[in-house]
Amino acid sequence: MEYLNSASQKQLVELMLVFKSLYDSGKKFIVKWKYEEGDDDILSVGELVEHELEIPFKYQEVQF
Repeated sequence: MEYLNSASQKQLVELMLVFKSLYDSGKKFIVKWKYEEGDDDILSVGELVEHELEIPFKYQEVQF
């Protein structure tokens, strides 16, 4: 993702809620959250979603 506004962030959380229900039902996985090198805003969104949904994330800074 290059940009997230509040509406698209809400949609992302709605999608991630599907993963939350799977995780809570015993499916074990880690969300791989890739973000562009130096893009602390997108990294922060991932950290916020991880905290809110309580599912594990792995972060990877990448170059595009």
